[in-house]
Amino acid sequence: MSPGVTFRCTCEHCGAIFFGPDRKATACIKCAKRHKIRTELPRQTADLDDDPFAAALISADPRPSRGSHRRAAAVPRGSSDAVVASRSAAPPGRTVTAHADASPMRGPRATELTEERRAQILSAYQEYEGRDETPLRRIHAEIAEKTNLARALVARVIAEVRTPPAALTEEQRESIIARYREYVRTMARPATGRRATIAREMGLSRQQVVTVVREWGASQPTVTDLSREELFRIECAYCSALEAGEPYDGLARRIASKLGFTEWQVERWIDMLHDGDFSDVDDPTDEQKEMVISAYQEYLQGDGPPPKSLHVVLGERFGLVPRQIHKTLVEYRLDRRRDAFGF
Repeated sequence: MSPGVTFRCTCEHCGAIFFGPDRKATACIKCAKRHKIRTELPRQTADLDDDPFAAALISADPRPSRGSHRRAAAVPRGSSDAVVASRSAAPPGRTVTAHADASPMRGPRATELTEERRAQILSAYQEYEGRDETPLRRIHAEIAEKTNLARALVARVIAEVRTPPAALTEEQRESIIARYREYVRTMARPATGRRATIAREMGLSRQQVVTVVREWGASQPTVTDLSREELFRIECAYCSALEAGEPYDGLARRIASKLGFTEWQVERWIDMLHDGDFSDVDDPTDEQKEMVISAYQEYLQGDGPPPKSLHVVLGERFGLVPRQIHKTLVEYRLDRRRDAFGF
């Protein structure tokens, strides 16, 4: 797992979209705490090529590493060649074939800046200019990998030539928030992403839009502040409005006023109920879909959510994985929304 890499995941307990370093994560932070789910991530080793100080500390550390006393007892001092040979030797009865196409080992990443390396970085950076949808940290990482230079060195050179964005006016900030909220309210998802689309339409960088939305969101009560029972009440109220043929305009405001939540919390949860990427999820059979939808309708008539995630409960009942349940329910909600509101 590379440092700084995050993956888009879906919580199997509440259905929320979250980002984390483990692509196989099945629970958001809130549900992991609520259900006492332990998430063990692979240990990450420091990038010694990028951090010469860490390398120096490790090489100077007189303490033996874990298990070294056992190796020292088994192999006499000075017989490092024997250790290497024993590790690379094949088990009895097996033959080892060398890979002729194995790529050569790369040397440590350079940390000193020269004019040649500066030109190398700037040449690699040209293909990223104008691509505001790509986070700067990813650009640094990719160029560092291509050039075999330290990431800090790449960041330093790019910072010298990168024009800092102008400070946003209050009107621009308000426009960003209004556009983003409209995307959430209408559950619209542009192909290039909401923030990147807003940035392109307003002539701003993606990072400027991301920062404004993040700062505004931090000042608002969010979906994560609500319990599963409260989210269940919002979901039931929304589905009841679908069945009753209520107009969509002002629906979130009416539900929020009735249940005592903020309009943003209701808008965002309804938006999340219709979100999900299921391109890698197998379709259940038509019969299984009908059983899942029937069970979901019974769930909406109940008094509250089950102790475990609805996706998990229905998956166990019908022999499906939680992601298949989630996919079926999202498709059902999208169909109902299209029939009721025309989008």
